[in-house]
Amino acid sequence: MVIKLLGEYDYDQGAEIREDVFFVRKGVRKRLLSWVMKKNITSIHDALVYLLQGMHYTELQLQEGVAALMYQVKSFTLRREIEVYLQHSRDEMLRIDRMFNFLDCSARLREDAVIDQLLREMHAILTSTAEPHLKEVLMIGALRGMNALKLAAYQNAWELAVALQKDQVIKLLQPIIAWEMDMAKVFAMLSAQEFYRFPEVPILK
Repeated sequence: MVIKLLGEYDYDQGAEIREDVFFVRKGVRKRLLSWVMKKNITSIHDALVYLLQGMHYTELQLQEGVAALMYQVKSFTLRREIEVYLQHSRDEMLRIDRMFNFLDCSARLREDAVIDQLLREMHAILTSTAEPHLKEVLMIGALRGMNALKLAAYQNAWELAVALQKDQVIKLLQPIIAWEMDMAKVFAMLSAQEFYRFPEVPILK
């Protein structure tokens, strides 16, 4: 049995169907069927596939969840950098799809509770914060957390690909890691700039 979701993602007999995972698109909550891996991880190949499936899900959730909260951002600079980050995320999903081909694995989603929780916390913080500047400082903090999560996961995937001598996968992962490292620097710079805009914060010399 094969179940088609959104005309794009395949789910097979090795999957348990879950209907309790949601993502946001343009303010409308949509039900997303997610699959939980039943197969045990018995090899480096299995571990790499499992990790990439989780990152595929993470990128999808990040794009939908963060894009739905963009209306909360007033800073032009921050909006521009978030749009750049979301474009990187879309490119990273395409690269993961190509990795699945090299690993002889059809593209599947694996639910990852970490990104779901980070997005829920971001939504809760932004909707409960009234002051626009403080809202943007907190959003940058949430984005830095997601960036750190993704960077660690992709570096782990790179190490597994090296162990497997999967040169094509290694080449696809290297730009992703570079993008995430660059965005970590950007978010750190934005955080410092926004933080020192608070009048009560002393300028450190």
